[in-house]
Amino acid sequence: MSHPPIPKVRAGFLNPYDRFSELVFGLVMTLSVTGSMAVATHGADTHEFLWAAIGCNVAWGLVDAVMYLLTALLERKRNKLLVDAMKVATPEEGLKIQADALPAPFIAVLTPEESDNLRKKLVDGRFPASMGLVRDDFLASLGVFLWVVVGTLPVSLPFAFIRELNVAMRVSNGIAIVLLFVLGFMAGRYSGLGPWRAGGTMLALGLALVAAVMALGG
Repeated sequence: MSHPPIPKVRAGFLNPYDRFSELVFGLVMTLSVTGSMAVATHGADTHEFLWAAIGCNVAWGLVDAVMYLLTALLERKRNKLLVDAMKVATPEEGLKIQADALPAPFIAVLTPEESDNLRKKLVDGRFPASMGLVRDDFLASLGVFLWVVVGTLPVSLPFAFIRELNVAMRVSNGIAIVLLFVLGFMAGRYSGLGPWRAGGTMLALGLALVAAVMALGG
């Protein structure tokens, strides 16, 4: 029985699943903001929607960039805390700490000897004196910011070139729906879930959001 090839996980500041989720959240946020404005305001021009959409993209990018740094810092501190606990624990206690920290599929395939060898390597290893953030972390957070802002920018562009608000809204919504489908398609192909199934699910999500906004008067 043949199996589909396992896709490579490319190195970078975000893994493919994180890239997928960040762009999906950004697109949903932009849809929500422009839809809420359409419901709450009447007579607004497209420039107001343009700046609202761009502001949403930038704000979401800033939040993600800060959360990236915070997560990196907390993860390193937590890892050092776990290893420090293993150093003062008995071998049995150390193995328990290690098993609780590692993903279950990893633990399931390790033999007792391999688990103990891993524990010894962690206990004998040396962590850097400083576990804080470094230059590469800040460069990566900038990459996260640009990824989110640039990735969600196409949804804002119709408000810059189309004067009729209703038309601009529909074009913006259409672009968001297409992007959601493309993201779902790519995520489905990467994960093995099935590109058309995942793309169709994301397409349905986008259509449902747009339908909800239109039902509320947007």
